[in-house]
Order: sequence, then C-alpha cells, then structure tokens
Amino acid sequence: EVLVVAAEQTFRATLREKLEQWGLLVHEAQSGIEASVLISDASQRKFSYDMALVELGIQHDGAPLWQTLSKAADSPVQKLTLLTTQSERTSLGPEKLRGIHASLTKPVREQALYECFARLAQHGAQDAAAIAGVSLETASSESRPPRVLVVDDNQDNQLVASRILQKLECTVD
Repeated sequence: EVLVVAAEQTFRATLREKLEQWGLLVHEAQSGIEASVLISDASQRKFSYDMALVELGIQHDGAPLWQTLSKAADSPVQKLTLLTTQSERTSLGPEKLRGIHASLTKPVREQALYECFARLAQHGAQDAAAIAGVSLETASSESRPPRVLVVDDNQDNQLVASRILQKLECTVD
C-alpha cells in the first residue's frame, strides 16, 4: 500500500491512477494534517505503508512532513520518496536528505515512477546517503536531455522559446 501526500488534487489523482494500474492500493492526503491522521491510524492498527510519496512543501506542526517521517523511528512508512520540482531538488543538499529513500522530480514521468518502485522493491531500504546526490529519475535520464523542435513563423518567438527550453536543459532544434 502507498500513501500519496500532495496538495494538488489533479497531481494526486494522476499518481493514484498510475499506481492503481499496477495493482497498488493508494491512500491520499492533501495536507500534513490529513497525512498525520492516516499515519497515526496506521500506527494504532500496527499497519505500515510500503511507500509514501510526499511533496516537499507539505507541512505538519510547523515542520516539513517528510523530515518528520524520515526522523521518526516508529514511522509506519517503510520507504519515503520525496516529490520535488527541479529547482527544489537542486537546493537540497545530501545532509538534508537523510532518511529519504528516493526523490522524484515533478512532473513525475510514469517510467520514472515505475523505476523508482522497482528499485526500492529490489534493493529494500537503501542507505539514503547512497542516493542523496542523484534522484532515481535523473539517474536514468541524465544522458538524454529532452529534445524539442521549436516551430513558429516569428523568429523572435523561436528565439525566446529556444532560450527558455535551453534553461530547462532541453536540446532545441
């Protein structure tokens, strides 16, 4: 079973749909309070989540929920995956990622999500320090940046779009 904690309903629904297609039971929370209720209930029932996907910005009791879960010795979450934007991901250093088993960059690609689950299932609870520097998603896609063809009849628009895409580390044709 998987716990998905993300503020945006559409994002949660997309993750839920993908995970349920793979036969997983998904529990959702849109806030730290909702997640805390589900986690507390799981602890009381001596139940554990195989994995939790937690958005970086979700707070509970004034602290990031992911940090609280990663530090709790009695957490019912077996493996913790952090959901971040690219800019958030690069701002986190390895020392902050202790207790995190993986991170995925939003928007989460289906292949990256699948690889994340497969690797964590295969390797169990990896030492977070081993993956802190590189997320599972970027580890498999670093060698091939997205390639984008820019088509517009206005050269100024082409130039602006090309520069924006290059800043996003895309190859532009």
